[in-house]
Amino acid sequence: MTMDSAASLKFRLTKKEFSIAKLLSEFIRKITTYISSNKYNGIF
Repeated sequence: MTMDSAASLKFRLTKKEFSIAKLLSEFIRKITTYISSNKYNGIF
């Protein structure tokens, strides 16, 4: 039982970290898209 609960806790933590990483990568992708589009517009 202890192994089971520990595994589920680890899985929950990994799931939360995965959602945070997904949010972060989406944010970075938006920033890079914004910068590249502005660069082609001659701002950068």
